[in-house]
Amino acid sequence: MAVRLLDRVHGKGDVDMGRVTESHKYDDIIHLERPRSSHQPMETAMRAAQFAPFAALSGHEEVIEETAQRVRTMTEAEITAQAVEDI
Repeated sequence: MAVRLLDRVHGKGDVDMGRVTESHKYDDIIHLERPRSSHQPMETAMRAAQFAPFAALSGHEEVIEETAQRVRTMTEAEITAQAVEDI
């Protein structure tokens, strides 16, 4: 009964000494040792830097702040004239 149930669920099944076992796609490699790299491991700080947030537009915040400061000191007429120039 158990073998038939496995056959229906997994498509394969076998009885081994009274126990139900399953055949799997990767049984031939599952117990092999994982491959080791010939390279030295990367330092933790360097590895962490790969995942650290970055500024996609470097200097963008500074430009925004400079523009905001310049606009704060402009008069209403200068702001309107600047807007017309930008069009």
